[in-house]
Amino acid sequence: IWKLAAAAALVVVAGAALPARAGDGKARATAAEVSEVDKQARRKWRKRWIASWVALAAVNALDVQSSRGRGEANPLLRNGAGRFSLGRAVAFKSALSGSFFVSQLLIIRQRPQGNPYKGFFWANTVGAGALGGVVVHNYSLDAPRSKTTRTVPAHLAPAPAEAP
Repeated sequence: IWKLAAAAALVVVAGAALPARAGDGKARATAAEVSEVDKQARRKWRKRWIASWVALAAVNALDVQSSRGRGEANPLLRNGAGRFSLGRAVAFKSALSGSFFVSQLLIIRQRPQGNPYKGFFWANTVGAGALGGVVVHNYSLDAPRSKTTRTVPAHLAPAPAEAP
């Protein structure tokens, strides 16, 4: 299931990274036409910014899932036993992502005529890509052993049933 979620996140990011159309190629444009082109570009970058947040949220969820049950190098995300702490990770990642989102939203609202969506889109996309690398690394590690799963030595294992 993680492969499906990662593929969906990549499709969202790749689709959102398509270049915006700058205009119709006229040499001279009126102020109204320039304003309309600016509005269209702003709308396109806004959609891409939203898509980058979806991708970032998906990769964060994959990171949490890929870390469950493993040892954790980050002291902010591990419990006293040095293992990954789901509660700490969700709280930390939610607070961090929420603060980034709110700061981006406040900057956007302070600059209603500007187009900060483009820069925020790229920042979120680079962050999602970097975190995606962490997810790939986590999945490349050996699976953690469960405390409830016990390996039975071969000499103690039950004999296989014979076919009739």
